[in-house]
Amino acid sequence: KNNIIRAVGNPSERFIEDRLRICRIFRFASRTQSKIDKLTSESIKKDNRLRNVSIKEDVSQERIWDEFKKSYKQSKDFNFYLNLLTEYDMWEEMFPNSNINKDFIKSNNFLMILINLFKLEDTSKLEKKLVQDYKIESDLSKKIIFFINLFNFDSDNVFDIYKKKVQC
Repeated sequence: KNNIIRAVGNPSERFIEDRLRICRIFRFASRTQSKIDKLTSESIKKDNRLRNVSIKEDVSQERIWDEFKKSYKQSKDFNFYLNLLTEYDMWEEMFPNSNINKDFIKSNNFLMILINLFKLEDTSKLEKKLVQDYKIESDLSKKIIFFINLFNFDSDNVFDIYKKKVQC
C-alpha cells in the first residue's frame, strides 16, 4: 500500500531462517519499484551473505541464479534491480570472483544485459565460471562468450570467432 518492502517481523531473524529472502526482497522491490524498509535495509547491509555462513544456511548457486532470472522477468525496470544489487554490495555474493560491469545498459533483451554484465571478464575462462560456478545454462553461456568476443573483434582472431559462432 505504501510502496515499501519489508520483512515480516525481525528482518535479521527472517534472513537467518532463509538467506534467499535477501534476494527476494530485491526482486519484490524491483517488481513494484518500491523502497526497502529502513530496518530491513539495515539488516541486509549488516549481513548480506548468501554463502559462507554454514552448510545448512548457505544458498545454492542454482537458487541464486533462479532468483536472478525471476527478477528479470518480473521487474518493471531491470536496471532498478541491478542498482539495488550494487547499492547493497550483492555482486560478490551472487557471482563470486567476477568482474561485473556496473555501467548498466537499458535493454529488454536478457542476453544483452548478461553480455554487458560479464564483458570485463577474460572469455578464455568465462565459460567454466558461468556454467560450473554460476550455474548459468550452457547454451546461454556460449552466447554470452560469443558476443563478448564479437564486440571485442580483432581481425587476428576472426577464425576463432567463426568457430565460436558455429558452436552457438
